[in-house]
Amino acid sequence: MFCHTGTCLNPAKSETTLLGTLQCLQSFPAAQSFSVASSILTSTDKVTTLGVILDSKLTFDAHVSAVCKNIHFHLRALCHIRSSLTDDMATSITVALIHWRLDYANSLLCGISSTNIHKLQRCHNTAARLILQQSGTPSVRYLMDRLHWLPILARIDFKIATQFWPCVYAFMYIVRFTMPFCILLFNLVFIINILSFVLIVIVLCVLCTIVYFSSDVIFRPWPWP
Repeated sequence: MFCHTGTCLNPAKSETTLLGTLQCLQSFPAAQSFSVASSILTSTDKVTTLGVILDSKLTFDAHVSAVCKNIHFHLRALCHIRSSLTDDMATSITVALIHWRLDYANSLLCGISSTNIHKLQRCHNTAARLILQQSGTPSVRYLMDRLHWLPILARIDFKIATQFWPCVYAFMYIVRFTMPFCILLFNLVFIINILSFVLIVIVLCVLCTIVYFSSDVIFRPWPWP
């Protein structure tokens, strides 16, 4: 891409990493730097792109830890002023925080370990208890039902579903739009096959007729002298 556009990389702001399973990374020779578009970039165990931390094994451990740390920091700050806020104001601030951090790029977290899911869920539970000013007595399920919140796994599935639905809808639209042409093409192919079969039958009948009428000449006995 850089060669075609004529742009250059900034080595001070660019990093590279190897992505793969543990077996693949162990079989690959260790490298401290890579040459990309005539620039030498250092190799690291994790890189940050668009606010998402990608580690070499794609476990997202570092990303989940950073998200939890950031959420706990803002929740502790919100806890100091919670008594001065109404329930609606506290809900708005906390929901904005959850959408900004927990829901951001969470479709990439599909299939992560249960440990990371538990970390994110604890942050989610803490936010719910902070809004409703409840201690550890009420169950988390009760708090989630009161706030109409989905758990972390359900939020990840919902994000994937919302991103996948336009693709399904587009496919259904294309099928609905092209269905008349497909039916017409199918009928045309069927008619062509029928005509081809009829033509073959006619040719065979003509050949059989020719052979039948010329059989007395072909198989006529040779006259004796």
